[in-house]
Amino acid sequence: MSDVRFDPTVRQLEVFLMLASELHFGRAAARLYLSQPALSRQIRALETRLGVDLLDRTTRSVHLTSAGSVLLPKARSVVEAARDMREEARSQTRGAFCAPRVGFFQAEAALPHVAGVLQEVRRTEPGVGIRLATLDFRTQTSAVLDGTVDVAFCYLPVARGIQFRSLHTEPRTVGVPSDHPLAGRDEVRLEDFAGERVIGMSEAVPPLWRDFWTLADRPRDSAPLADHSAEDFETVLTAVALGHGVCVAPSAARRLYPRPGVSYLDVAGIPDCTSVLAWAAERRDTPEATLFRKAAETLHGVSAAPGGSPW
Repeated sequence: MSDVRFDPTVRQLEVFLMLASELHFGRAAARLYLSQPALSRQIRALETRLGVDLLDRTTRSVHLTSAGSVLLPKARSVVEAARDMREEARSQTRGAFCAPRVGFFQAEAALPHVAGVLQEVRRTEPGVGIRLATLDFRTQTSAVLDGTVDVAFCYLPVARGIQFRSLHTEPRTVGVPSDHPLAGRDEVRLEDFAGERVIGMSEAVPPLWRDFWTLADRPRDSAPLADHSAEDFETVLTAVALGHGVCVAPSAARRLYPRPGVSYLDVAGIPDCTSVLAWAAERRDTPEATLFRKAAETLHGVSAAPGGSPW
């Protein structure tokens, strides 16, 4: 091959990706709305610019060379980055922001205070598109901090570097197996769970959040956590239903997560929990975060200043 003289174009890389997917010139050309000769010219030009052969061609088959296999993920990254840049550029020409990326702590999106904020956003920006992402115990923190989502609806406590606006406070409940001796009681207290094993969470879940939701403030002689490392509430509920331990949840779990084999109990002596709208402090004033902050302030007032808590 000749010496490399020019960088490959995004279009040439797109053609390469399609051909690598189909491994057939005719099918790849049809999907790209190109003639086969035009597709072949694009591939030859790309190989010339890179200085390597990307494909082994015979009259009957097409295969990636070793260089083609190594460069394939690189080509995919370049094409995806170019698409992201085009999307961002289009959003800027629309005047304000791209479609906000909104994270939800699992089923919390169904709650009225969350739906209210979304409705207020759509009322103030009727044309806005909202991209949704479901978060778990771990990603509700990481997705906010690394910018995977612009804002998130989640439960306190939050990590250092995250600010929030409180939306709703409610009691916490304890989920127990339906055949548990406490399941029929009208009232239970925190002390009643001293001998119970609470379903454990993954070490990837920030400690302060994990402690709050696994009743770490039980008496010191309480039973240790159950031998689990859950990262999502569905896993926790399955463990409870199988009799492996008990769990702590917002009272809304009765509506959001009814499960055969699981009973939810009101517990005296444990603090309430608070649902919040959260965003990264360093991206507080982006158009996306501002849109949601203002919607939350409209519905829930501005008296509670945004804040954050260290893990």
